[in-house]
Amino acid sequence: MVLPLELVDETSFIEGKVLDTALFSLFFGGMIVIVLYNLSLLIFTRDLSYLLYVLYLLSAMFYVGTMSGFGQLVLWPGAPPFSARFYTLSATLCFLTPLLFVVRFLQVRKYGGWVWHITWVLGCYWITVLLAVLLVPEHAHWLFMEYVALP
Repeated sequence: MVLPLELVDETSFIEGKVLDTALFSLFFGGMIVIVLYNLSLLIFTRDLSYLLYVLYLLSAMFYVGTMSGFGQLVLWPGAPPFSARFYTLSATLCFLTPLLFVVRFLQVRKYGGWVWHITWVLGCYWITVLLAVLLVPEHAHWLFMEYVALP
């Protein structure tokens, strides 16, 4: 993370916090609208792709909420010990859910070949990471998520 240091007076600090809060509120509000729209599409079409897309959007909201601190402020204020686990969990879900969505939406399995094999290996890896984060979070750092995130 980049931590730029800047000395500001109290008025500028409060203005910056108000702007940050307004932008995050717009983000979460827009995401909730998209989630509700896709949930309605899921109900009417009964296509599993929309459910996977909704799960992806929710995981992205979970990740942004975890990274910004709004999750700890609003959703789990009394659970600081879980905040570190939520970061790893939200990051893992942000890699697993779009992978599942893409596999379903683009029908990657139908085309086979090396793309399907790589997708299958990545899917197995992220499911393993998810299980590790949920069951043995203290050992999850041994799975080298930072290096597998790029592919």
